[in-house]
Amino acid sequence: MPERSLIVAHGDGPDAERLAQALGEKIIRRWPVPSEAPAIRLLPVGSALLERGSCRSPVLIVGDESIGGPRLVQLFDALDGRCIPAVVLLDDAALATTGSVPGIVTMPHATDASIVASVLFALGQRQPTVDRLATELAVAQHCQGGMHGEISRMHEELSLAARIQREFMPRSPVRTETFDIAVLYQPTGYVSGDMYSVRGIDERSVGILVADAVGHGVPAALLTMVIARSVQSAPIHVQRDPAALLGRLNADLMVAQSGSTRFVTAIYATLDLVTRRLRVAGAGHPPPLKISRRGVERIETDGPLLGVFEDATFGVTDVTLAPGQTMLIYTDGFETCFPRAGATGHELRMPTNTYVEHFARLCSPENAASLEESMAELRSTLTEQAGSLHQADDVTALAIAAKDASAARRAA
Repeated sequence: MPERSLIVAHGDGPDAERLAQALGEKIIRRWPVPSEAPAIRLLPVGSALLERGSCRSPVLIVGDESIGGPRLVQLFDALDGRCIPAVVLLDDAALATTGSVPGIVTMPHATDASIVASVLFALGQRQPTVDRLATELAVAQHCQGGMHGEISRMHEELSLAARIQREFMPRSPVRTETFDIAVLYQPTGYVSGDMYSVRGIDERSVGILVADAVGHGVPAALLTMVIARSVQSAPIHVQRDPAALLGRLNADLMVAQSGSTRFVTAIYATLDLVTRRLRVAGAGHPPPLKISRRGVERIETDGPLLGVFEDATFGVTDVTLAPGQTMLIYTDGFETCFPRAGATGHELRMPTNTYVEHFARLCSPENAASLEESMAELRSTLTEQAGSLHQADDVTALAIAAKDASAARRAA
């Protein structure tokens, strides 16, 4: 028994207090453990009971005609809300309309006093457990509220980080007199380990970068910020030279990482808008694809990963895009985007080469869609794949097509 007292609450009817006192004394005499018999505390039902402070004693409520209807419902709600155990003695009419409330036992007035005493004793014995559970629940709810606030704060911060990251990248397809450039950029979460950049170097050349920091999420996204800053601050003569630009990125990453083992893969190319020549350098990145009526040609590059070797050097490959040809630079997240037919479970994350077929079909000169429409169709195709709701890695694809090729597709 948490407290050595038994609250006996009575109504407002004639002799209600005297009858409640007599009944309480009778119950105490029948108490299951006489040595633990509590003292009686008489209280009127109403404000004296409902506005009490902490109460962990069992309560005996002796009902009469003044306790019924809305007043009884209010009483039950107050007891239930404060986890106070109670036995309520009612007449037959009131019992017929009373619902069940956990921790509150309703009985007829004529119930034997020994039975009432046993129920009150049992309720008192279990109350410490109820109190402990109520306390743990309150603590859990408080923690849940704190976690909800923390999650909301993290959501706002990550949303802001995503907006900032996107500001470093073009917001719409890039068009020149001789080329169209369109991008598909799809992070796994708020921020991405992928990034791309399309920057005018001078009046006749454009610098194009696609990079992929190892992993995804915030750590990878922070590396992309280093890359973006390094590209933006590079002198013009470095931006014109793909090997020199990758060398600068490598040096900046070596300084920024301070001994960590994170690395970045990248393709950087300069596009001459007059001669249609692309000078391409790579750093451990999947080879770009040259797509034409003849099929798909991989443009191999031989540079090492960025951020690993201080003395890394990078070779340059020259590619000319004739009308009807498209260059596509992409990140390795596409390798797990198109699982084989019938794949289930972990097989959905197994790499395949199916993405090459999708690239070839969408960027083919025979495709009547514009380059921008083709990239939108590729995005739609991605969402239709099994497991697309839980994308395994960030994906980015940047396509560069001669504008004559776009016209040829529209006229076909």
